[in-house]
Amino acid sequence: MSVPARRDRPGPKPGEVQSMSLQGGRRKSPASLFILAAVTALAGPARGEVPPCEGTYEYFSGKSFANVAPGNALPDAGRIAQAYNNREGWVGQIIRKPQSEGLFEVEVNQCGREFVISQGGKSMVFLQSATNGTTYVAQNIDIEGGELTMRVLGHKNFVGKIEGVTHGFKYTFPVAMEPRDTSMPDLEGCHDDAVASSDTFAHEKTATRGFLAARGMTPRAEFAPGDYFRVLETDRDLAGASRDGSTRHIRFRMGRNNAILPEIGMREICLAEPGKLDPPRRLLSFKIFRVEKPDGYLVFAQEIDIETGKILGQAEGESIGREAAALQAAMTDAATALEANGTVIGHLSDGMMP
Repeated sequence: MSVPARRDRPGPKPGEVQSMSLQGGRRKSPASLFILAAVTALAGPARGEVPPCEGTYEYFSGKSFANVAPGNALPDAGRIAQAYNNREGWVGQIIRKPQSEGLFEVEVNQCGREFVISQGGKSMVFLQSATNGTTYVAQNIDIEGGELTMRVLGHKNFVGKIEGVTHGFKYTFPVAMEPRDTSMPDLEGCHDDAVASSDTFAHEKTATRGFLAARGMTPRAEFAPGDYFRVLETDRDLAGASRDGSTRHIRFRMGRNNAILPEIGMREICLAEPGKLDPPRRLLSFKIFRVEKPDGYLVFAQEIDIETGKILGQAEGESIGREAAALQAAMTDAATALEANGTVIGHLSDGMMP
């Protein structure tokens, strides 16, 4: 179904918008999407962001920009690019403004390594980048010397850009897709069976389940206690860390009113109505260190703002012993001290906005 690439015409001149529209579409201001694109351009890939959900998306084109390419011999090339970027004079009248390009259908194939967008009987194939799993590259874009890339964010949003060189100018043209009606793609048989043993962090998991139970934090009926936290291990970030120079962390995601969010799976994300999922705003993190003489645990509890990475509160707890109950006791002490300093630890929620 894919549209074959054409190589019989040059790419767009500065100011010429390469539209993806094959049918008319309703207008909508996409400003927030392109702010999102700018913010995420510098961010590294986050675990669990891909593959995308299937379904209907609205495609937006943004405000294009031009810069002088190396080797451009025009004496006024810099001024031409400036006039174009500022939309000066008649240029501002003929260049299309950021707009909706209509509704497109997204189909996911190859266990998420490929997706296809289609509109009006025509389609475009995107393949997953070999160097960044969240980035996909269009394979049949109809622009000489240009490339279209899309990044998948949280399974349901796409931000990207068309960029290339033409007539001595480098051009950048942001694009984005926003979900309208999505569903879970067919990923049967796509999961890797060679996963790490679930017992790797058994000690920490036992302690954390006990921590929740002792505080009377009961999960919603459709969730288990283990759905509300993740245990991970990082390289040493404090002198004296044990386990061959590693540090273990137990992390909870917190949403509205610091309610503890479950680790929602891709199926729930794809099926959720727009605006219904409670986005994580803060982290409740327990950083665990084993100490000696006597053997025990030192635990740092932190409240962290996700957007800025700022530590909003920190407290510590300690205990004697190596059993899970000892780790639970240190976590409890640290959490109690953190709350005394003003941090609110909310209830276990269902992950949805009220």
